[in-house]
Amino acid sequence: MSAAIAFLAGLGSGYLNADKEKQKLKREDEDRALRNEAAQLSIDASKRAVADNQTLRDAGNPATLSDGVAVTDASGNKSLYKAAPDADTMDSMQAEADMRREQTGQAPVPVNVVAAQGLNSSLPGRAKIFTDPAAATAGMAAYNAPDAANQRVVTALRLYDPMKALTMQKEIAQNKVADIQAADAVFRNKLGTAMVGGHDGLAKLVSDSTSDGMNQHQLTAVPSADGKMVTYNKVGPDGKLTPTS
Repeated sequence: MSAAIAFLAGLGSGYLNADKEKQKLKREDEDRALRNEAAQLSIDASKRAVADNQTLRDAGNPATLSDGVAVTDASGNKSLYKAAPDADTMDSMQAEADMRREQTGQAPVPVNVVAAQGLNSSLPGRAKIFTDPAAATAGMAAYNAPDAANQRVVTALRLYDPMKALTMQKEIAQNKVADIQAADAVFRNKLGTAMVGGHDGLAKLVSDSTSDGMNQHQLTAVPSADGKMVTYNKVGPDGKLTPTS
């Protein structure tokens, strides 16, 4: 091999080696980019899972009541305060209310402050203000009812896992059917036992029931003079009998 040929071969070999190194560095950069993308996707998925789990917990969490005062502002909106605002704040709110009503041609109305209870929920937009204690208790009971909590969880789950939400919805429906069937079986058993006792047994069944509106009354079976008919009578506190209608 002449010196010229050897020189050219060296140039060619150097070029090929440099190209291989360039390709290697390119592959390493691409692999690094893919690893970084995969790592970021994993981080994003973990963050979403944490956020989704928190949403589900918030949906299932029970609500609580807090005592305070409801203040109606110039817009007619109620806000719950732990205590009545100070005099300066009330004067400012009243002035704003008066100004707005003058602009609309309406007569001034005092800013209203009343004792109230707030329904506190982990979910945004679910807070409520009650000025009636009975309504507040009923509102909290309705929010915390198992069926209501399950439905909130299904609604939250539907946002990011519709199939799992559908499965849960079906399970809830199946459980309701099972509960109805179980309750029906219990009632049928009680009815059978009551029928063995005749009219007295049936009167006791109705008296003990909590679902027919008669549970606060004692019923007794009163046969007619000829014994051919039986009338069910309510037994009053004084022992007086009143035929059921």
